[in-house]
Amino acid sequence: MHVRRNLIELFQYLDVFGWPHGFIAFVKVKAHATNQIRLKGIKHPIKLRSPSSDVNAFRQVFVYKEYDVEVKPDPDFIIDAGSNIGLAAIYFANRFPNATIVSVEPESKNFDLLKANTVHYEKIKPVQSGLWSHQTFLKVRDIGLGNWGFVVEEHATPDTETFEAISISDILKRFDKTEIDILKLDVEGAEKEIFTRGYQDWLPKTRILIIELHDRMKKGCSQTFFKALLEYDFLVSQSGENLICTRAS
Repeated sequence: MHVRRNLIELFQYLDVFGWPHGFIAFVKVKAHATNQIRLKGIKHPIKLRSPSSDVNAFRQVFVYKEYDVEVKPDPDFIIDAGSNIGLAAIYFANRFPNATIVSVEPESKNFDLLKANTVHYEKIKPVQSGLWSHQTFLKVRDIGLGNWGFVVEEHATPDTETFEAISISDILKRFDKTEIDILKLDVEGAEKEIFTRGYQDWLPKTRILIIELHDRMKKGCSQTFFKALLEYDFLVSQSGENLICTRAS
C-alpha cells in the first residue's frame, strides 16, 4: 500500500511539473531535502521545513492546485490571509505577476520563512499580524496541529506576547485599494470573528473569496460565514478543503 501511494504521488508530480522537475521535487520531498525546491513555472526556489505540515501545504497549493481559480480580467489586488510560509502567495505571484499580494501571517517562525520565500517577489507584501474584524490585541496559540495550525485569540490588554490585529478594511486603506480581486482566508477559526461584524465594508467589494472553514477548531464558523455570505450574490463551488465564492455581479 505504501509503495502504491508513493507511485500515485510520483505520477501526480510528473503530471503537474513534468520531467525532470516533478521527479526531482518528489525525491526531495520524500528525502526531507526541501531547502531548495525548484518548480516548472515558478521563478524562484521554495524552502519547506520537512518533515512538517509545510509539505502538506505544498501539495495543496502546487500539486493539487486548490487555488487554481478562473479570474477575468487578471487581478490587481490579492489578500492572502493565513499565509503560513507564503506558498499561496507565490502561486498567485507567478500566475498573476502584475497583482499586488498582501500576505498576512501572525506566527513568527512561519513569517520568517514567508519573508525568505518571497524576498524576490516585489509585488508580495508580507504583514506580520492576525486578521480580525476590528482593532484589538491578539496572541498566537499552538493547539498542536503543526506549523499550519496556529490560532489567534483576542486579548483586551497588551502584554509581551500580544500584537495588534489587522482588519480587511485596514489593509484596503493601507494599500489604497477599493476592491479585492482575490481574498484567500485560511485563518484557523478567526473567520468566525471576521464575518461577525465589519464585513459589509469589504465583502461586496470582493470578486473571489477562497476560504477554508474551521468548525473543528471553533464552533459556529460555518454558520457565521454563510449568514454573512447570503446577504450578497455569490456563486459557491468547492476545491479541496476550500470553498470558492465568486461574486455573480
